[in-house]
Amino acid sequence: MVSDLNEHRLLRTMQSLAANKTPCGIFFAPNMPANARQIVDSFKGNGINLNCICALSVEQKKFFQAAAGESLVAAEEFPALPDKPKYIFILNIFFPYIFMDYFKRYGTKAIISADVHGAENLTTCS
Repeated sequence: MVSDLNEHRLLRTMQSLAANKTPCGIFFAPNMPANARQIVDSFKGNGINLNCICALSVEQKKFFQAAAGESLVAAEEFPALPDKPKYIFILNIFFPYIFMDYFKRYGTKAIISADVHGAENLTTCS
């Protein structure tokens, strides 16, 4: 029941973000997953204004090819990003609350999901 409520709340939040075209980012850590491009495209395909892709390190950036209009940054480069997203989706990470505080310092709120393989399914905003 709790997981159903959380899923319902997440879907409402994502619908609101899509409707308002709120600038969003996504943070993949500790590694860039093999399906990262699919996840990003799925978020975008469902109306999420996803324009910032963040990797844990500069080394991890080489595993993702940013598309036009996407900023690809390492976590250490995030503070220098001129147009920071209002929200960032934190996927597949061991200690998400550490990074919630990190992004919060720069005015970005975090939405956490530990299920990186199912993330493309969470983006359905209909």
